[in-house]
Amino acid sequence: MGMDSMMAVEIKQTLEREFDIFWTAQDIRTLNFAKLSQMTITTEQGKTHNTNKINEDFNMLFRKMKDSDFVPDILVELATKKEIGRNNVFLLPGIEGYSSVYKSIASEIKSSATCLQHGLLNIADESHSVIKSAAYLLPHLLKKMKDQREFLIVGYSFGSLIAIELARLLE
Repeated sequence: MGMDSMMAVEIKQTLEREFDIFWTAQDIRTLNFAKLSQMTITTEQGKTHNTNKINEDFNMLFRKMKDSDFVPDILVELATKKEIGRNNVFLLPGIEGYSSVYKSIASEIKSSATCLQHGLLNIADESHSVIKSAAYLLPHLLKKMKDQREFLIVGYSFGSLIAIELARLLE
């Protein structure tokens, strides 16, 4: 490829640093376009796409919703450890608005936990703004709280915006 020894050393260092390719300076000096082309063809032929791996990655990115996840109730009690003397926890799910996001962690929560669902089945209004969702959920939250003065509001992702607005309304 027409290079001197200094250029070969620079190329060697770049390959090692940027691409984790470790060749000797001699290998780099004898490299030509035909060898590069052959290496590319060999590499491309060796690549196979594992569709199972792709599906696993897809499932990790996107949570699949089942029909059983769509509960029309606004307040959903979660199955928790419920230790005596602990404050109630109110959980707000992400943009999907359903309690299923908390199923995996509910068994580890040591307080009574209630999910405030704000999905399409739960809030009939077509415009789901943070402010309108919080205003709609507030009476349900107050009814559940009764005379409690201490509690926790936890929001996941988009639900954290509604949680902040609920806290503002409660002040």
